[in-house]
Amino acid sequence: MMSAFSQIERALVKAGSKLLLNAIQQSVIQKQAAG
Repeated sequence: MMSAFSQIERALVKAGSKLLLNAIQQSVIQKQAAG
């Protein structure tokens, strides 16, 4: 149980960090395009 949960948790953290990085990159690109 614990190992499966930790694997899911790691996958969620990886996905969340990817989404966060993508959002940051997009906002930076938008700011550069606007500026």
